[in-house]
Amino acid sequence: MLVTDRRRAQIPLLEAIKLAIAGGVDVVQIREKDLSAPDGVRLASQIIEIVADRAAIVINSDVESARLLRTGLHLSDSELNGDLADRSTLQPGTMIGRSIHRSDEQPDPYYDYVLFGHIYPTASKSGSAPRGLAQLRHIVLRSGIPVWAIGGITAENVSDVIETGAMGVAVIGAILDSLDPEGAAREIRTAIDTASRSFAGER
Repeated sequence: MLVTDRRRAQIPLLEAIKLAIAGGVDVVQIREKDLSAPDGVRLASQIIEIVADRAAIVINSDVESARLLRTGLHLSDSELNGDLADRSTLQPGTMIGRSIHRSDEQPDPYYDYVLFGHIYPTASKSGSAPRGLAQLRHIVLRSGIPVWAIGGITAENVSDVIETGAMGVAVIGAILDSLDPEGAAREIRTAIDTASRSFAGER
């Protein structure tokens, strides 16, 4: 999953997303919380046009935009599923996920996935300690739904993340900080696929 941050992207965001998908990104989370609702919808519409059917799209927290644009939805750890994301009001078959930040939290099977982190030190969470691989592994073992990891994940450490049993990862800087988003995404995707095959063979 690529989590968007247009202010961090080293090249125009839409181009970065297009290249990242070519490099292997298969989910885009639109997360531009500083934008007004009309500007957010406008940007999301542009992203949807670029992504087409090459990747899934989830919009962060904005339920109305997800309904309007017929995308998936990603909720924060403080948002409740029933009040904000009644599946009957969303596009059938769309993805709904939620962030969690505590290893003692039981992932709710209502969601298609949970996103746990931050795993490693990261600039976007400089004020709090990373959760680490042990807590990630604990969540994975307790969860009945896919767990993805976020926070400071790179091509160099992603294999350790996948070896916990995590189904995937979400990144911001590992792709958007690069002048070559396609190459950066491909490095991460290759490392994930290699680690996943190795992990599956060990079980």
